[in-house]
Amino acid sequence: MSGISVGELVKQAKGEGRSLREYARDSGVDAAILSKMINGTYLPKKPGIYEALTSPPASPRGGVTLEKMLAAAGATEDFQSGMSAGMSAGMLTALADIPSSSMIKVLQARGIAAGGPGKSEAAFAAMKPEEIRRIQRIRSDTQRLTAIANGIILGCLGKIGICSSGS
Repeated sequence: MSGISVGELVKQAKGEGRSLREYARDSGVDAAILSKMINGTYLPKKPGIYEALTSPPASPRGGVTLEKMLAAAGATEDFQSGMSAGMSAGMLTALADIPSSSMIKVLQARGIAAGGPGKSEAAFAAMKPEEIRRIQRIRSDTQRLTAIANGIILGCLGKIGICSSGS
């Protein structure tokens, strides 16, 4: 750990030429929470706040990254790995549920409405083989990353004695 606090990183990510309210608007994190973080009176436990503060829309200044924020917050390497795997699994799940623009165009061109009872079979039949393989690969990756995240979480819980390998 570099010794820099979360508050100092939030201030650094905000930057000199941007107000706290502007950074709050860009990141989607309430200005009162940002103020408390800067003053050292609040340290978020949920990684979503750190993700929001370092997301592309937040445009963090000074080279502040999610990894730096988590390290300053005292997150362990296991926590960071588990969170990354969980986020990846979540993103893949979301991607699998949202048809790509090319898939939407194919379905529209063939006159098939997406969604609704009985429509998924027709939509599936209308897809090209490479589109079907892509969806299957995304679902497979989602299952693999979910298993990795669960393994990391269970391993961490086992290390601190919350669960045993036999249960």
